Amino acid sequence: MDRTELNEALQGKVRVTFTKADGTERAMLCTQNPDLMNIAMAEYNEDPRPQTDNVRVYDIEAGGWRSFNIPTVKSVEVVS
Repeated sequence: MDRTELNEALQGKVRVTFTKADGTERAMLCTQNPDLMNIAMAEYNEDPRPQTDNVRVYDIEAGGWRSFNIPTVKSVEVVS
């Protein structure tokens, strides 16, 4: 899955499984859609960084911003 497809999928809820920097595997339910975030819109802002392999997402279960590196992604499952 390339960055464009991933960004499209992240407009809904997505479970991304990836390898963390410490070598452990993590599954994260996440989104980039502000309507699905449990935050005030004042806390939401677009990612100001230039496009890299890092993807900034909102972790729905943890209730905060996280990121992962595209090359470490093992699977992407659209939840809704």
